[in-house]
Amino acid sequence: MTDPDALIRAERQRQTELGYTARHDDLHTTGELLLAAQAYELAANGNLRTARRLWPWDAASFRPGTPERCRIKAGALRLAEHDRLARARRR
Repeated sequence: MTDPDALIRAERQRQTELGYTARHDDLHTTGELLLAAQAYELAANGNLRTARRLWPWDAASFRPGTPERCRIKAGALRLAEHDRLARARRR
């Protein structure tokens, strides 16, 4: 699977299966999901120090990998934020 959209959707599904569900995401209303996405983008570009400082949650939960993997995680987090905002608008 090399289609970026498919890779991001698969990562989002993996995150959901790990418990990072819509209900969980709805608790993060102050930009945490986007900060996490930005942290992974920074890590993908080799800026781990800034990425770690930006990470909004427990340091142990920040697990950067290859640049490609970081970008996929960043995309999935952006998708989670997009979906969270859509749900908030419907309320």
